[in-house]
Amino acid sequence: MSEQDEFQELIRSFSLDKQPDQDTPSGEYQPLRRQAPPVGAAQQPRTMEPERGVYQPSARPVPSGQPVREYVPRPPREEVPAPAPGDVQPRFGERTPNPRGFNPDGFDTGAKAGGSAGFNPAGFEEAVSSAQSPVATAAPPAASGNTGARGRGFQLNIDSEEYAGIPDSAPAPVLSQGGAQPPRRQMGNAGGGFGAVPPPPARGGKGGGRGNEPPKPPKKRRRRGGGVSRFMEALVLVAGAVACAIFLSIFALQSASDMLGINKPDKKVEFVVAENATVGEVAEQLKEAGIITQPLTFKLYAGLKDKKEYVPGTYELNTKMAYDQIMTMMTKGNTEKEVVWVTFPEGQTLNQVAAKLEENKVCSAEEFIRVTDTVSFGSDSQYGYEFYDKIPDDPLRYHKLEGYVFPDTYQFYVGENVESVVNKFLSVFNTRVTQDLYDLMEKQGMTLDQTLTLASIIQKEAGDVQYMYDISSVFHNRLSNSAQYPRLESDATYLYVRDEIEPNLSSKNEEMAAAYDTYQCQGLPIGPINNPGLDAIKAALAPAETNYFYFLSDQKHEYHFATTLQEHNLNLQSAGEAYGTTIDHSDDGSSSQQ
Repeated sequence: MSEQDEFQELIRSFSLDKQPDQDTPSGEYQPLRRQAPPVGAAQQPRTMEPERGVYQPSARPVPSGQPVREYVPRPPREEVPAPAPGDVQPRFGERTPNPRGFNPDGFDTGAKAGGSAGFNPAGFEEAVSSAQSPVATAAPPAASGNTGARGRGFQLNIDSEEYAGIPDSAPAPVLSQGGAQPPRRQMGNAGGGFGAVPPPPARGGKGGGRGNEPPKPPKKRRRRGGGVSRFMEALVLVAGAVACAIFLSIFALQSASDMLGINKPDKKVEFVVAENATVGEVAEQLKEAGIITQPLTFKLYAGLKDKKEYVPGTYELNTKMAYDQIMTMMTKGNTEKEVVWVTFPEGQTLNQVAAKLEENKVCSAEEFIRVTDTVSFGSDSQYGYEFYDKIPDDPLRYHKLEGYVFPDTYQFYVGENVESVVNKFLSVFNTRVTQDLYDLMEKQGMTLDQTLTLASIIQKEAGDVQYMYDISSVFHNRLSNSAQYPRLESDATYLYVRDEIEPNLSSKNEEMAAAYDTYQCQGLPIGPINNPGLDAIKAALAPAETNYFYFLSDQKHEYHFATTLQEHNLNLQSAGEAYGTTIDHSDDGSSSQQ
């Protein structure tokens, strides 16, 4: 193929499929349409050339009057040899010179009748020999004088200075998809290649510019903190994991202990299940009653065992019970226990209270006395009564809780737990002895145990509340004048030793008897002699203003008070058999009157 043929083939490759319309303004192009074949003309079948990829007219009929686009076949191209290994090739994205001027020598830009541009071989050879780079610029040609056909025009400008910078051949840059562009065409054997195609402009985006500008390097990611911050993050994560593991371990141990009833105190508690109570409500009530400590574990265990519905009623539970025992008892229901109401009047001794409990089948009298003397109900125990800590722990004391069983009417169950019975007494006492009474004790300079001791004597000596404050004044006057009246000399204390202590001791304890008998001991006895009521406690803290040092009561339960011993002896002679202070109760008829 000659150089002229190669150039014409290049011109055809640059030809536009659009051409100006005579009826449109200059510079506007319309798609090339072919004329419909004459009516009755045979239609050629449309085929596709495998090597060229160009469609040919098909044999499908075309409606009359409809324009059909004309497809012009292209001649086959020659195979372009691969570039030599030593050739300098432009890299992908590298800017190539963009020629701005051109040399019109050797090129005919006029449009011919056939629509192809003219060509001057001499001018082309000159351009090639001078190694100038051609640049093709498409421009709409002027309209031809033939109004019946549309013409084509092509204008090619060559800049001799920029043409020399184009290498002879260059391999196609590799596409982003991994494929390579087809090799570019070369023009002749001298002057370098004519078909060098500049690389496509880089697209906009991160790191890229507009047009042919090289892409900018990607921004470096800012490092998050230094080594110290990473170490602290790791340390916090490790500490959190360790703390979580410790918490779960402690929770598991406590839940297991509570579920099995291990390491829990032995205490019976009455528990009431209300109507339509949910398992969550029951669990919280069990915790408040001190039966369980982990309500969440109880709720989860009840769901696992499918024991969520409980029979309403009153149950006697124990804090040492396991979850299974509690759930079994409440799901099966509890038979109604027999309830008894027992009234304890003021002034009863602890032995009399125990006998009455046994009489009503609440508990054993012996077990009741044993619990009151040995079991702790103080602040360090499960019951937590602070007043219990103020009770003197003296070995000469007959019963430790004598005076603290508050007289009232109580409800018990037949066969009730003994500690529960004692707890009811102490609970009522803790409620009735208010802060106002403690303030009066502080004002009088008396302790709780001294107040109850004096109140128990007043309770036993007075048959009526109206005499309690005068009797209290007698004892307060004697206590205030201990040098002249060192002993109270109350008949009630003597009778307590004779009727309560001596009959219930296996051997006679004279030291204990003397500690209670106010005819032998000085001041108040070692402890209360009965369980006084609230009126006697108030009278002991607020005595009447008198000068009495003696009193007695006759058989008609009338009380006689005296300031001196002489007045008292006169009252004693008129009363006959009497009880009070400074009364002769000895077997030989003598008395130690003062």
